[in-house]
Amino acid sequence: MKATLGRKLFFYTGIILASVLLITFFFLVRGQSRQWEEHLHAQGLSFARFATPEILKQFRGAFPPRDQESLDYVYDFLGFNRDLTRFTLYSPNGRVLFASPLFPDYIDLVLTGDEERGLAERLRIPRISVQTVTLEDGSRLLDLLAPAYGPTGEQVLSVRYFISYDSVDRRQMEMRQQFLRIGLLAFVASLLLAAYAARRMTRPLGDLAEAARAIGRGELDTRMSIQGSDEI
Repeated sequence: MKATLGRKLFFYTGIILASVLLITFFFLVRGQSRQWEEHLHAQGLSFARFATPEILKQFRGAFPPRDQESLDYVYDFLGFNRDLTRFTLYSPNGRVLFASPLFPDYIDLVLTGDEERGLAERLRIPRISVQTVTLEDGSRLLDLLAPAYGPTGEQVLSVRYFISYDSVDRRQMEMRQQFLRIGLLAFVASLLLAAYAARRMTRPLGDLAEAARAIGRGELDTRMSIQGSDEI
């Protein structure tokens, strides 16, 4: 197939449009993903600050609480955060005081123990510490460790929350699929416009080439109709 000017123009225009669309959607997806993750972090910090004093009040120094009603209240109270997978209470020296079971939506979650690395150092931090844990199956957890203080200002315990990234990952997947559909539609529409523009630009050149061949054959009465006022 002969590589005509129209085909070259269409080919290079298509490559440029595809590259621009890919770069644009890449930065849009990355920026939106970062915003959702930052929102999850901010929401997790707010949740830890809000829930920790209530947990301390319900346990009242007994691990687990002496009455099942208080423990049920804690589960119901924390259950409003649908991303919470479990929580654990530690003494200031790192001893586990209470570890909740996995919440119903995350009973299949498998913790490997790698998330315990650096825990001793984090327990000494007098503020909420945050890190992201990646499990073997690729899922991620937001790991928040919040110190709790008694009326005298002395640290009583620390509460650790594992918050799932599943909701963020689902939004990211939905966003990628939506952007992919929009990108494909935009790419097809751009290719159609590029084909139309290439045809409009190269048709006068084709007419000129045909007229030149006719004159070369001796058809000196050949005439061309000129449309437009630009170079082509």
